[in-house]
Amino acid sequence: WTRQAFDELLDRVRDDLHDELLAVAASSAELLITNARLGPHLDQTGSHHPAAVSDIRNQLSALIYPGFLTSVGVERLTDVVRYIRAVEVRLDRLRGSAKQDRIAMRKVHGLEDRYLTLLDKLPPSAALTDISWQLQELRVSLFAQQVGTKGSVSEQRINKAIDTLLRSPT
Repeated sequence: WTRQAFDELLDRVRDDLHDELLAVAASSAELLITNARLGPHLDQTGSHHPAAVSDIRNQLSALIYPGFLTSVGVERLTDVVRYIRAVEVRLDRLRGSAKQDRIAMRKVHGLEDRYLTLLDKLPPSAALTDISWQLQELRVSLFAQQVGTKGSVSEQRINKAIDTLLRSPT
């Protein structure tokens, strides 16, 4: 890096930096506000649907934790916002669709168990990270379809991705 190269880089990003920063701040604020709003809703729903609420709390703790903004990065922040919105939709629908929620939860848990097995066997990789995001997208698809997924997602695709990693040499 030279001073001239730094100044050239600064000139290229300066125009977009302000807008990018505002977008990140808005997404972060929306995410944290929605997450805070979920707390009382989870507490109220917990006595009637303890398994679903436990599942949701586990999902939220995997998405929002100290340092998650840095870890997730700008490119995935809007996805996390969508996942939190999907949790909110799931909670609102839970009263009328507890049976469907349990069925969907079993599907997700089966895939998550397979994914955890992978984590124990393989070193961290982009492919493993991709599967974790696919699992979040599957949750949107199964619990809050109206929120919309980022691309196509299915149990079969996730199983295929897991199988591919299990067969690949380490």
